[in-house]
Amino acid sequence: MNQVPTEWDKRWITSLRWMREKHHHTLHEASKKSFRRRHVPTNGMPAVVPAASKYRNLSWLPPQLVVPTKLPKESRLPKGYFYPYYGLSKAVWTAYYKNPMSSDVEWDPSFDWNNAFPPTQDGWERPTSDESFALLRLQGPNPWLLRRLKPEGGSRSFEVDYRPYFSGMFADVVCRFDTHEAKLVATAITVGPDTFTPGDPGWEQAKRIANALDARYSAFVSHLLYTHLIVGQAYALSTYALSPSHVLRPFLQFFTYGTLEVNETAYQALLTPKSYFIMSGFLAPEDVRVLFHNAVEAFDFDTWNVPADLSVRGLTGSADQESDPINPYVEDATLVWPVLADFVRQHLADVGIDDASISADHDLSIWYLTLMRGLPNTDHNEPLTLERLTDLLTRLIYNNVVHEICGDLSPILGSEDPADKATINLQKLRSALETGGVTEPTEPASMSDVFLLDQASYVSRFNVTGNGLLEIEPFRFIDDPRLAGAVKSLQGTLIEVQQVLVERNKHRAVTFARMFPRHWEASISF
Repeated sequence: MNQVPTEWDKRWITSLRWMREKHHHTLHEASKKSFRRRHVPTNGMPAVVPAASKYRNLSWLPPQLVVPTKLPKESRLPKGYFYPYYGLSKAVWTAYYKNPMSSDVEWDPSFDWNNAFPPTQDGWERPTSDESFALLRLQGPNPWLLRRLKPEGGSRSFEVDYRPYFSGMFADVVCRFDTHEAKLVATAITVGPDTFTPGDPGWEQAKRIANALDARYSAFVSHLLYTHLIVGQAYALSTYALSPSHVLRPFLQFFTYGTLEVNETAYQALLTPKSYFIMSGFLAPEDVRVLFHNAVEAFDFDTWNVPADLSVRGLTGSADQESDPINPYVEDATLVWPVLADFVRQHLADVGIDDASISADHDLSIWYLTLMRGLPNTDHNEPLTLERLTDLLTRLIYNNVVHEICGDLSPILGSEDPADKATINLQKLRSALETGGVTEPTEPASMSDVFLLDQASYVSRFNVTGNGLLEIEPFRFIDDPRLAGAVKSLQGTLIEVQQVLVERNKHRAVTFARMFPRHWEASISF
């Protein structure tokens, strides 16, 4: 590769840096203003079709993904908010697509473009250091795959298994961990037929491979597919099964605001050949197809119920020196979940919903069936009770928490190590495995491989303040006074929760800021 950028490359990097700065400035200026607006709620379900039939270039999409043929009016975001972010994003992607930097310019951390991205604020260091590699499984963008190995009792061994998601597109990868002095310690990584332990020649590259899969799981499975296209969309669509006057319609509209329009943009911008993920080599279109089909098969809605999720994975809410590592996600999630459940439980009582009224509510029965049918591998036959309804509505709000955690890719992709950057192009990584195994270095990353993923990594660190759950003023956006009062009360409780989390993080090696309520969006509209 040519190690020196041409004069054109330097100018191009400078212009792209300016576009990124302009993009971020415009986004946050727009978000300072209220972007919500009132609409007369639509009565009745919109016409729904499989996403594969609506987006013809995406005919490979799993049949479980359905979308409205026409977006209901109240699901749309105001243009003053929508275009400053998505319009400028599209302009950046298009400019790159038409005028890419020279593909033979090898990426180097000293290039001007890299200096435009300040380091993360949470304390993350090189993602393949042994300590950071273990911490990423506890409080990185993907804390949902770590599980205790049997026997469940006092087992000190854990694993992260990527095989269910990457089968048919990458070698089998399984990471194993143990507990030492209340810390999670990586002990072995299996890549294809080979297993590596600390100190082996392939150990460092095995960690890079695991991180490469973790980043793709976070971006395309937990963030895009699960929180947006499955859970968020299932709730947003099921809203229309309720009449405009139903007491739960305001609740569902508030916590799914803008989801359908953002999802439509995601289909058109992130899954097409001009997507920055695909253009950069992060995933090829065929890889996305395989990953989506695998992930739909592996979807488990109980992941959105914290007690059920932790029970299945054999995790507990406290660190036992003999068996459990200190797990920031477990500690914080077990604090947050009851707060959200209490909020839902109290609001249902305030609007007069109990087991008797649920049994007599035809609209609510249709809503429940509509929701269940939109969620793969979910039991349609479990009866709807007050307890079940409380759980389902708490999962809706917790989906927005999940969305924040898996939305920040900077701990993995923000590395300044060229060997880490070389894993950005999945085909290059796959080719290195096929020719020389894990000990074969990946072909060096080019500048054109890297820069759009750096952009995505950088942007993922920020939140839209206009939709932050602690930033909005509910009395301005919610017509139902009971819900407005309930959300305002929830905000007060979440401020107290945040104070607890801030204190906890003072004693952590890396701050788990994505669990702070100040980062949560009221709905998935970013």
